[in-house]
Amino acid sequence: MKTIRIVIIGIVIALIAFLIFYKTEKINIGGIWTSKEIVLDGKTLYPVKSDSLMQANAFDIIIDDWTNSLYICNQDTIRANFTIKKDSDNKLRMKLTSSESSLNGNFSLEMDTLSLGPTAYDVYAKLESGETLLYIQRTVYYQSQKTVLHRRGTP
Repeated sequence: MKTIRIVIIGIVIALIAFLIFYKTEKINIGGIWTSKEIVLDGKTLYPVKSDSLMQANAFDIIIDDWTNSLYICNQDTIRANFTIKKDSDNKLRMKLTSSESSLNGNFSLEMDTLSLGPTAYDVYAKLESGETLLYIQRTVYYQSQKTVLHRRGTP
């Protein structure tokens, strides 16, 4: 009985140590993105010259990390499956497979962030391969991890 208890405690300690020091290599790009520029096979879908004054026709790009899918939504939805890998040069590559011929192949993925203040930042992603370009943007809001100290007399 004593040895079983020691083995179980050892396994629990090993599991806790693993979870504390485990670092994932996966980047989190899931969410709803706004298009800045979309070019498929050299044909500019967004922005079109008639849209230069009105930004209401922006494409929504939904990236679903759960199913590893990318959706380009406007009048008709284009769907692509993706996998993200790192090159030997430590650069990110995204492999897309889709029924749309221009969204098949290996794309270079460049990510950039811009701080907007203490609780928000913009993330820009650029997917480029040959004559196909997806340049998208997303604003991320986050809460500070500081805990608020309890004040006397407040609930």
